[in-house]
Amino acid sequence: MHKPFLSLHEQVELLDQRGLDVGDAQQAAHALHRLNYYRVSGYGREFQVAPSRGDDDYDAGASLERILGLMDRDARLRLLLTEALIEIEIGVRSRFAHEAGRVHGSHAFYLESAAYLDSTPDLGSHIAKIRRELLRPQLRTVARYRSGDDLSRVPIWVAIEVVTFGALAKMVWYLDPPLAAQRTADAAGLQRTGFGSSIHSFAVLRNVCAHHGQLWHRSFDVMFATLPKEKKREPRHEPSSVYSGIVVAKRFLKGMNRLPDWSERVSALLDEDAEFRAGILQPAPR
Repeated sequence: MHKPFLSLHEQVELLDQRGLDVGDAQQAAHALHRLNYYRVSGYGREFQVAPSRGDDDYDAGASLERILGLMDRDARLRLLLTEALIEIEIGVRSRFAHEAGRVHGSHAFYLESAAYLDSTPDLGSHIAKIRRELLRPQLRTVARYRSGDDLSRVPIWVAIEVVTFGALAKMVWYLDPPLAAQRTADAAGLQRTGFGSSIHSFAVLRNVCAHHGQLWHRSFDVMFATLPKEKKREPRHEPSSVYSGIVVAKRFLKGMNRLPDWSERVSALLDEDAEFRAGILQPAPR
């Protein structure tokens, strides 16, 4: 599908033609230049008649000002989630490195396919990615344990600060036996059940936040492992919503004794705007 280039003025005109109240045209153009037309239109879909069927006209009363306000709240929620995920990631990295070293010793067991469950997805690629990271020449902390391309002496407590969050999640979920992951959950004051899948889900969520992805009216492909008691005390929400991730993050932060006011700050943000709150708890993308 070929779409011609549109100037900022033409982008504003297109939104206006589709029935969106753009307000001051110059300010609208500035907003599109700052945020990108397609980022704005991603949020704007929720105000269009039937975008999935090709009807991109806007509902009566829809305005650019309203869309930008929702985008601002979404950005603030991403910052709150990033704050929590940093604490969770660092806490899990540290505890897992300690427990895995205690279980497996100082050799690079995490580079051996036999150390993982047979069901581990893309295991060869996982190990190859870790090797590439460890072989980067600027890593002086790793160099003292390397011998050329031989990484067999790089202990987990060194490698853990190099691997991606996604690689860490795969280790936690698929290393066999799972004793290190179980002890990590214990050390963090968390239940063992669902611990590995939660770390994987957090890695996905962290990537979305790091790339400034939309959270409002977003249904995630991964499922956050909320507990039955959490579902009862929290407001009703879809399992695929980012709010499920928020619920699990609350549990992790409480177990690790970090950011005691984080839950209240998230609630305060959601309480500012009923429409934003609804799209976080009950995503229904158009």
